[in-house]
Amino acid sequence: EKKDFEGAVKAFELFLSIPEMPFMKGQVEKDSTYFQVKYYTALAARNANNYKKAIAIHEDMKDDGYQTLYVYQLLYEEYVHENDTVNFLKTLKEGFEKMPQEPWFIQNLINYYLMNNYIDESKFYITKAIELLPNEAVYHYVNAKIEEAQGNAAAARKSYEKTLELDPKYADAHAGIGVLIVEEAQKILDAAAYGSDREFTAAKAKAKTVFQSALSYFLKAAELNPEELSYKRNLRMLYYRLEMSKELEAIEKELGY
Repeated sequence: EKKDFEGAVKAFELFLSIPEMPFMKGQVEKDSTYFQVKYYTALAARNANNYKKAIAIHEDMKDDGYQTLYVYQLLYEEYVHENDTVNFLKTLKEGFEKMPQEPWFIQNLINYYLMNNYIDESKFYITKAIELLPNEAVYHYVNAKIEEAQGNAAAARKSYEKTLELDPKYADAHAGIGVLIVEEAQKILDAAAYGSDREFTAAKAKAKTVFQSALSYFLKAAELNPEELSYKRNLRMLYYRLEMSKELEAIEKELGY
């Protein structure tokens, strides 16, 4: 409470040393309170900016059975703080193996691989995740993002649709399909950009129909998550392209344009 985190670490460590004292061995068990204090010791070490001590404690706690999810998550953050890529990846992989029902691990692991353009590694882990938990909507969503990153629009849409089959309220999956449709329409326009006026007029009419089909997906996404502005920005773009002036005016007012 006094923010003396170094003092807290010393006090906690004194408590933790009791079962190891020669005259206390066999007399005191390491019960739930012991592991709770051990957990708080690591938190105090973090607050004291002693990340090496926090890492050592959390590494030692991985198999204690106390707050295992948080232990792994905190350990990951500590390795990130120390710029230790090898060990934060190792922590994510171990966490995923131990707790495959927790998508946090696979999402962070795949985000790292995608950001660094390690597509094969991303694909390997999401395939493994889906094999373990085929009815986990978020894993199919992540797979859709990977397929999208590889330029596989058809496969990405299929994975988005599987996501929505498992979780119809998954707003980002609705928006994901909408984005794929918008990109399809844009490709139609781009392909006709250097053609004749007649070809471009025909392409523009075709693209408009495709743009129209994206509307329902962004509307549903915005309905499910009204706080996400990207859905509304996409709606604004569609209203503009589709010459829906009334709707355009309303969404611009909502966005504060």
